[in-house]
Amino acid sequence: MLRRLNWKSLLFIVVVVGLSVAALAVQRIHIGSFDRGSDRILGLQLGLDLAGGSHLVYQAGSEEVAPTEDNMDGLVQTISRRINSLGVSEPTIQRLGNDRLIIQLPGVTDIERAKRVIGETASLEIVERVCFDRACTQLKDKPTGLTGGSLESAAATTDQVTERWIISFQMTGDATRDFAQLTQRIFNTLNTDSPDQLAFKLDDEVLVSAVVSSPILTGSGIIQGGFTATEARDIAIQIESGRLPVPISGLSTQVVAPSLGEQSLRESLIAGIIGFALVVFFMAAYYRMSGVVAGLALLCYIAIVLAVFKLLPVTLSLAGVAGFILSLGMALDANVLIFERVKEELRIGRSLALAIQIGFNRAWSSIRDSNVSTLITAAILFFFGQQSANTAVTGFAVTLSLGVLISMFSAITISRNFMVLMAVTPLGRMPKLFTPESVHGRAPETPRTPAAERGA
Repeated sequence: MLRRLNWKSLLFIVVVVGLSVAALAVQRIHIGSFDRGSDRILGLQLGLDLAGGSHLVYQAGSEEVAPTEDNMDGLVQTISRRINSLGVSEPTIQRLGNDRLIIQLPGVTDIERAKRVIGETASLEIVERVCFDRACTQLKDKPTGLTGGSLESAAATTDQVTERWIISFQMTGDATRDFAQLTQRIFNTLNTDSPDQLAFKLDDEVLVSAVVSSPILTGSGIIQGGFTATEARDIAIQIESGRLPVPISGLSTQVVAPSLGEQSLRESLIAGIIGFALVVFFMAAYYRMSGVVAGLALLCYIAIVLAVFKLLPVTLSLAGVAGFILSLGMALDANVLIFERVKEELRIGRSLALAIQIGFNRAWSSIRDSNVSTLITAAILFFFGQQSANTAVTGFAVTLSLGVLISMFSAITISRNFMVLMAVTPLGRMPKLFTPESVHGRAPETPRTPAAERGA
């Protein structure tokens, strides 16, 4: 029984690693997002310090009206919703003092479009556009009392028949009746010499204006206008986001060059490759075949972690890279604990299969306790990073936590199955290949019970 290989576990490992490598090989496609620079490596999203991007500073409120805490929280939530809807992964929206915001958009180079989407006063209004000629070159906008708060949702989609981009929207229950009366009134002018229009205005600028081809009685409608995918998405975001709690004004904008980040990333990768090679060489030289197994397990671990980072996705900053490297060290440390236990069993004459079973069982408690303490620390860092809007601390905590969780899977599942695979081959009859120490005579082939191990 000790020499039986769990083929289901081995197949599971092969499938997980294979899918991870495939995920890294497939480039992720962003639809309707900002034009980006070189903000990806292996499809991984890079942070502002590595990829460059836009850095904007805004002043909230005015000299007459100072923003409250609720106003500032509302600003962060609304702007986050707008930016996230455009496909920007993990933007930094950080409060500076009581009335300023710092907004960092990794990979975003179109700063003017970013400013348009963020808005300033961002007061959305639905108006009745009264036209005095058929082309509506002469017009007058009449307030309707409907604002951004009257809208439940808005989204960019395609018409199933024409396959053209349109904007669908849904009014709130309270506004449905007023909106139905408005659209009925505008529809009644459709066949006249001067048909009126329905217009959505943001900061007194028209987002979209269109004739009403039929009354909208249920509060759910669509806007057609020959939009491109980008135009439809931008307008839908601006309509849905409604209005900001208080007006904001831009203080400074700049595009951050990724040159320093590229250099740091390149140096980090080179250092990581050299360090990984040296560590695997040391492990193989000292622990022999066990060290080779550790190297293979670490390669699988790296593939799985990077695939998880890509699929979630996790934005990698320099701090995030540091968290990943630290978790890699902990994965290696888990293998060292296991191999030391296996070495002890081989030294007293256990067979390789039994030494593996006992070694893994005895090392698990140490691995579990050290990783749980690290996860608790990472959770504390994540909490304070979120509270202070410090994305460097948050990114470090996220990558460290994910790495530690996957390292436990790597050590207990991947390393163990690879070692058992070695044990059922002819190499299993040569335990000296798995330990740097001399191997004594055979000990009884009886696995220890949990109670016996606790007594030991």
